[in-house]
Amino acid sequence: MEYRKLPYVITGTGRSGTTFLAHAFLNGGYDLGKVDTEKIGKGSRPVGGGLECSDFLKINNLLLNRMRKGQAIEEIALELESVFHDRFPAVIKDPLYALTGPIWHAAGYRPKHVFICMRKLQPTRKSYRKAFGNDTYIHFNIEGVYALLEECTRLDIPVTPIAFPRIGQDQHYAQKVLAPFFSDPWAVVQQTWNDELPQEQTDEKAEER
Repeated sequence: MEYRKLPYVITGTGRSGTTFLAHAFLNGGYDLGKVDTEKIGKGSRPVGGGLECSDFLKINNLLLNRMRKGQAIEEIALELESVFHDRFPAVIKDPLYALTGPIWHAAGYRPKHVFICMRKLQPTRKSYRKAFGNDTYIHFNIEGVYALLEECTRLDIPVTPIAFPRIGQDQHYAQKVLAPFFSDPWAVVQQTWNDELPQEQTDEKAEER
């Protein structure tokens, strides 16, 4: 079967480093489409959030609405076939893909590579409460990430888990996991780390206290 292509996809539970990784790819010279780093965490965005591909986000919201109504994945894929396309920039970021990925796959799409950002549960939960006022949906999102990881493994879709905030604190780790995608991963990661994130958002020990 010939599959339609999606580019690199960055996803995760949310509040798990997806914006940081997207910003790193942007600093590394990748095309993320019409995104604005000045808007990270601004306006209606949760603290630190941003850099989603607006078109990709719009489609994922449509898919998620159908999922919440209890429709089957295959049914949604057929019903919304007209909105699917592969005209995206080189890297697209959206935590919702952790939930909607199986629908894209059922519709015949395969990402070039998926990056799943992961973080310790307690700091992630705390970040949810700070950003959204509650952590009601965190376990639903964690289940989505697990299902996506299982499906990518089963479908031979390349996956790289990214441990946050370790990716910005451990040079050896950053070099190891990002070397296939950057000529100098640590320089890109450190540039992004210094530009984007205040220390209190990236200190897991402080958040766990």
